[in-house]
Amino acid sequence: MCCTSRHTSFPGVLTRGEPEFLTNSLNFQNFLPFSRLKIGYVSSDFGNHPTSHLMQSIPGLHDLKSVEIFCYALSADDGTTFRSKIAKEAEHFVDLSQIPCNGKAADRIYQDGINILVNMNGYTKGARNEIFALRPAPVQGEERNF
Repeated sequence: MCCTSRHTSFPGVLTRGEPEFLTNSLNFQNFLPFSRLKIGYVSSDFGNHPTSHLMQSIPGLHDLKSVEIFCYALSADDGTTFRSKIAKEAEHFVDLSQIPCNGKAADRIYQDGINILVNMNGYTKGARNEIFALRPAPVQGEERNF
């Protein structure tokens, strides 16, 4: 590991290999009508890139009464309107490019209490899949990649 992190594994993985979220973390009490589902999008392509061209409006299209949107940028600000639109429409925009340690980046996501974490990179340039390997969210998925 590149750094010291509070978590070397998150509650999503047990030593028996059974994901905890199947048994504990996604109980219905976590989704009372008074709380909002927290969705995090992670990408190194929040800038002038086809991923941003396609998803720049997505943060603003969610029902913000039901969902809280987090965007985690893995690359520095390129100054484009694509990035600024995503940053403006996401309720929380976090620049993880200044946190080179994957463990500390995963800590940040875990501390935000993300319910669903979406990998917008997959195995493309700039991806930090090691963050996802630490399972900072109980449900993780991947979006199309270019």
